[in-house]
Amino acid sequence: MRIVEVPAGTVVVELEDDEASWSTLSWAAERAARAGRDLTLVHALAVEERFGTDPWVLLEVVGSLADAGQELLAAARHEARRVAPTLRIREVLRLVDRKTAIDALAATAAEVFRAGTKVPSVAVVSH
Repeated sequence: MRIVEVPAGTVVVELEDDEASWSTLSWAAERAARAGRDLTLVHALAVEERFGTDPWVLLEVVGSLADAGQELLAAARHEARRVAPTLRIREVLRLVDRKTAIDALAATAAEVFRAGTKVPSVAVVSH
């Protein structure tokens, strides 16, 4: 996993592997493109929350979770490109819980869209 620098003013969208996230993603990509902003795709693995802190357990699950998370982000990038071909997109995969992952980006984001929220009332944070 690499650390991705997320610029201020980006549109952040949290992703889970569910239908509601895909609807939210399309809508957020359109909004980012119309506003001339970058789009940041975020997926949180919530490793400790789901599996505890036993290093042997974590050693077994982190790799496969990260691979699945990268696949989800790649599919989301493809979908965002379909919606807005010229959009600048960043992908962020975090081991932490969803709230921590989003809160870390929300302070400087233009807008934040939470996974599974209903469109059009998806904007949680707007600066």
